[in-house]
This record gives sequence, C-alpha cells and structure tokens, in this order.
Amino acid sequence: VSANALSPSWSVLIYADLDGLKHINDSMGHRHGDSSIMAFAGQVQSAIRKDDLFARVGGDEFVILMNVRDEAAGLIVADRLNHSLNVAAYHEENTRLLSSLGVLILPPGARAIDTELRAADMLMYEAKRMKIGLLVATAEMTSQAITLSRHLAQAQPANRRTAIRAHHRGSAASIDLATAPPLVEQPKHIPVITSQPDRLTASQR
Repeated sequence: VSANALSPSWSVLIYADLDGLKHINDSMGHRHGDSSIMAFAGQVQSAIRKDDLFARVGGDEFVILMNVRDEAAGLIVADRLNHSLNVAAYHEENTRLLSSLGVLILPPGARAIDTELRAADMLMYEAKRMKIGLLVATAEMTSQAITLSRHLAQAQPANRRTAIRAHHRGSAASIDLATAPPLVEQPKHIPVITSQPDRLTASQR
C-alpha cells in the first residue's frame, strides 16, 4: 500500500482483520477460505466508493483509505463499515466471520504512511483482543495513537501492564497491554480514543 501524498481533505485509514479465516482454512479447506475472502471484499466494496483505496496487505488483513468531509463524517463511515461487516455479518457455509477494525481519522494534510499504518494496525489488534469489532482514534489523538503503537512495539512482554477496559454489549473486560498511558472505554456507541490529562481514553460515542 502506498499512500504517501498529502491529502487535501479529511481521511479515514482503516486496518481490517478478517476474524476466523484460519479456522475456516483448517477445518473446511482453503477453497472455503477464499470464498470467505471474496464475500468480505464484496461487503467492503459495497460500503465504500469507487475512488476509495482498498488493498489486501496480508492473508487476512486489509487496508481501506477514504476521503471524507470532516471528522464527524469519518466516524459515520467507520460505524457504517462496522455495521456492514459485523452487525449485518454474512455467512459462508453456516460459518459466521466477523471483522476487527482499527481506525485513524486523519486531518487535512496528513499522510497515510508506515507510522499511521502501524497505529491503525495496533488499534485493530486491540479491537480484536477486546472483541468490540471497532476502535477509532480521532484526529486529535492520531499522534498519541502512533506513540502508543511505538510503546507497544518496544515493550517487553514481562513489562506489559497498561490496562484497557472495554464495554461490549453491557459487559466489561480488563486486559493488560503495555507500558504506556492507560486506555479506558466508557459505554456509549463507537469506541473512540480521546484525550484526558496524562492518559489516553477510549470512549464510545
């Protein structure tokens, strides 16, 4: 994926993982896995526009880059894609596949390059780990999300102790992550990284 040019507008960078693909490949064969990937791609393409970037970057990982009007529109786009992929999840041979999405909302003039991709990837893994489907960093928190991704990359496993609380369908779970500012999620709608003094906060809007 190459998206190094400065964007003149707001943009949304989404790192998506197709959950359960390995299980389908192992239990039902790669033909079923390939069909699941095609179904996923169809779901994404029906939710994005012709000029949006959609690329496969790994066996079950994908990147989407979209220009949007403003930050609020970016949140709507992320929520709509999450609904398409997860709430209205498709079935392949009675096997339900869900997706985990890490989302960065980038202001005009931002670049979608390696550091931003790593941060979106980090958010995707936390959404996957917390089983919430979607985790978003707003524009004001992009740099903090990038910094956190670097902390996670550099932290030794024995030192991983940052707490993230996630509320999903009325339940809460706490997970140790890394030596970095704690993330706390408050139950509303979209899990969004916002700022508080001396820490990162994942709140739902």
